Amino acid sequence: MDIKANSDSRFQHALLNPELAPPDGVSAWDSETGSKRFDVYRNNVIVSLIDALANCFDVVKQLVGEPFFRAMAREFLRDPANLPASPVLAHYGERFPAFIADFEPAATLPYLSDVAQLEWLRLQSLHAADANSADSKHLSTVVKKALSNETGCIPFKLFFHPSLALFKSRYAAVSIWAAHQGLAKLANIDPNTPEQALILRPELEVETIPLSHESADFIDRCMAGEPLRNPPLGPTLELLVQKGAITGIALFEEE
Repeated sequence: MDIKANSDSRFQHALLNPELAPPDGVSAWDSETGSKRFDVYRNNVIVSLIDALANCFDVVKQLVGEPFFRAMAREFLRDPANLPASPVLAHYGERFPAFIADFEPAATLPYLSDVAQLEWLRLQSLHAADANSADSKHLSTVVKKALSNETGCIPFKLFFHPSLALFKSRYAAVSIWAAHQGLAKLANIDPNTPEQALILRPELEVETIPLSHESADFIDRCMAGEPLRNPPLGPTLELLVQKGAITGIALFEEE
């Protein structure tokens, strides 16, 4: 038996559940003082983690109201698996969108989990590594070479900026998020309209760029490293170049 692992597990469960007594080993000059001190520590930890989630998922908080959000976050924290894996709280909350999807009291807002996922992807984009975008003239030259080859199109693939993410939703999560930034009117949104977006931070600001279903599928295939043969070199590719989303291109014959 791993005594340390069991001890850590008991401590984590007690830390996240106010209904549990302090774990063995927590003591003071009397049992009542030790229990009160542990309660203060437990409350500080839980409040700090709820605050971190509120900072990351601000639109979710606006949609449900702060009391509901904090109660939902507290339920999320009852599971020790949802403790931070890193001391950097800016990276905390990856499991929260999936938790919301299964949180029955939020079932009347089926798009809420997707809005949370969008906010999570934006946060990860903000903290992603920097990278230089590929020169547009070089991209054009390589693509033309691939398409004009005498023996047929040479398959090629694109490399993307580390901050790039593709978001797909069965709901109007992009428009709902935009409305809470003052970029759209919530009253005009049909929440049951599927939406997609490109998330990118080529410089200092994270951008959320709405996409058509076709554009999203094309980018999805590119991100998966699928060889491109006679791709639609239209607005989607132009958008990727314009936004600095592409960091490199390679012909498969060069690998």
